[in-house]
Amino acid sequence: MTFPLDASEILLLLSGYTVLRLLMTAVSTSAIVAAIERTRPTPTSTHAQSEVKS
Repeated sequence: MTFPLDASEILLLLSGYTVLRLLMTAVSTSAIVAAIERTRPTPTSTHAQSEVKS
């Protein structure tokens, strides 16, 4: 056997790597969004509440 890995093992490694990349991207994106929402004093919610009252 010339290959140290089977084709199924290579596919498993590739899919696992892809899932990890997607997880890291989602985590970093949500962290960026959370940081942006933390720095802003959420003017949209107060504005929406005042519009509903009037």
